[in-house]
Amino acid sequence: MKVKSHIRRRRPLNSFALSRHGAQEVAVTTLAPTVGHLVRINPLTVEPSKTDKLLQVSLSRDGECHAPVAGVQSANLHVTRDGRHVANCATRRALAELWLRDAEAEYASVPAFGQVAWQLAALGSPASLLARANRGALDEIDHAERCYALASAYAGRALGPAPMRRLSRGMGKLPRSRAKALSVVAGEALVGGAFLESYNAALAHAWLEDATEAASREALTRMAVDEASHAELAWDIIAFCIDSGGEPVVRRLRGVARLVAVLPTPAAYRHEHLALVALADPHALRAHGRGRPEAWALTYASCRNETLTRLERLLAGAPRKPISSIEVTPS
Repeated sequence: MKVKSHIRRRRPLNSFALSRHGAQEVAVTTLAPTVGHLVRINPLTVEPSKTDKLLQVSLSRDGECHAPVAGVQSANLHVTRDGRHVANCATRRALAELWLRDAEAEYASVPAFGQVAWQLAALGSPASLLARANRGALDEIDHAERCYALASAYAGRALGPAPMRRLSRGMGKLPRSRAKALSVVAGEALVGGAFLESYNAALAHAWLEDATEAASREALTRMAVDEASHAELAWDIIAFCIDSGGEPVVRRLRGVARLVAVLPTPAAYRHEHLALVALADPHALRAHGRGRPEAWALTYASCRNETLTRLERLLAGAPRKPISSIEVTPS
C-alpha cells in the first residue's frame, strides 16, 4: 500500500496549500512565524468514487473553521492508493512508527531461529526439527520485509534494518552436560516459542478483525499462519527434550512455567509512541492493521492459560527414564 502526501509548500515557512493530482489550489492558511502549528484533520473512510467530493467538503469546512486562526494549518490530507481512506498526518506517522517497530522485532527473530537450529544440531535432534527451524528464519525475513515495506509507505521514505549491536557478542553457549543442555533448550522453547509465538499469532488474528487495508491484511494473515507454525515447532522441540532428557527436563519446565504464570502483560505501545498514538485516529489505526489496545492484555492472558494447560497435559505423560551420559560437544 502506498500512501501519498498531497501537501505542497507555496512560500517558505508561513503558508501551505493542498492540491489533488494537479487540481486547483485551495484553502491556503497563513501561519504565524512566531508560534508552533498543529495539523488536525478527521480521518474518514469513503467509497473510492466519492474521494474527491470528500476532499472538497473537508477543505471547505476546514477553511471556514480554521483559516482565520493564527498558527493552524488545516489543509493536510493523505489518501490511500485504493481511495478508501483519508488520514491525517499524525495517523500516518503513527502507522509508520508502529509498523517499523514490528519490522525490527521480526528482523531480530531471524538470528534467534539460527540459534535454535544451532542448539538442535548440538543436541542431535531429528533433521526435521532442524529444517523447520531454518524455515522459521526465512519466515521471519519475509515478515520483516513486509513490515518494513508498510512502514516505508506510511513514512514516505525507504526504511530498512539497522545494526543490532547486541548480536556482536555472538550466541550463548549450551552447558556441557546433555541433561542441562536439554533443559535449557526446553525452557527457552516454552517461553519464546510455545507461549510468545502463539501469542503473536493470536494477536495478528485479533487485529485482522478490524483491518480493512489490503497490504496490512495480507501481512497479518501471513504472520498469523507462520507464528502459529513456529509455536508448534516449539512444542515439538519441548517433546524432543523431554523424551531425550526425562525428569530433569520436566523439573526445569515446571520451574519455567511458574515464571510464565507471573510474567507482566506487555504494553500495547512503547512509551515513546504514546503521545503520537494519542493524536492519531483509532479507527484508522485499526483499519490499517493496528489492533485495539485492549486486545493485547486479553490475548496475552488467554494464550498464557492455554500454554500452561497444554504443558501440564504434556508433562503428565512425560517419561521418567534415566538421562543419557552423552555430553554436548562445545563449538
